[in-house]
Amino acid sequence: MKNKECTHIYKHSKWAICLLLVLVSSHFSFTANAGDTNWHPLFGKNLSRADYNEDVWFLKGNILHAGPYECIWSLNEYNSFELDLEFQNEAGASSYLLICCSDPGNWINNSVQIALNDVSAVTDINPGEIVCGSVKGYPFPVKEGVLKKAGEWNHLRVKYAGGRVSVILNGRKVTDGEINTPEEVRGPGFIGLEGYRTEAPVIYRNIRIRSVKDPESGSPSNKREGKTGSRIFPQY
Repeated sequence: MKNKECTHIYKHSKWAICLLLVLVSSHFSFTANAGDTNWHPLFGKNLSRADYNEDVWFLKGNILHAGPYECIWSLNEYNSFELDLEFQNEAGASSYLLICCSDPGNWINNSVQIALNDVSAVTDINPGEIVCGSVKGYPFPVKEGVLKKAGEWNHLRVKYAGGRVSVILNGRKVTDGEINTPEEVRGPGFIGLEGYRTEAPVIYRNIRIRSVKDPESGSPSNKREGKTGSRIFPQY
């Protein structure tokens, strides 16, 4: 009799343990998914939160395509943030990610520019000056050779907080440094992508952003909505 009771208790204990494991697993799975809600599409659903020329920028499935020169801009301004995206370029492609832009109509002089260039076909300049992931105009140490071959998807993550920018490309830190510029350039500002400068296009997908704590204030930075004005890429 005791053996039967022990067997009965053992079977029920097994089921109880299995149920507990399922509940714990579900809890951690839910928690992980809930953490993902901190991220949101930079340009909104179907570019509903973007300022752009519809004749130049368009979505094909989940891939963002562009024509030459013109930029697409966020409708919101951001200060302390992490930006995450994937991009693919052809050989010799040249484009920039633009952050902390106070004046999209004159973004060359009023933004922080992060290169998304493929330098494999560049012969007339030093590739180290425009290596993918470098911050244009700032002599930060740069790791080269991180960009994948033309036609392959690259993963880029940029963190900007307290005037400091760090760039991680394909899981490796490319550069990191303090942006020593006038206050109006350091943020908050609009975020944009430049249309390609050469005949080789660049395409994008999974462009998302989340706020991070500002090391100076110790609190998350709030986005600020504004109007971006002109979108035309100024010629050099």
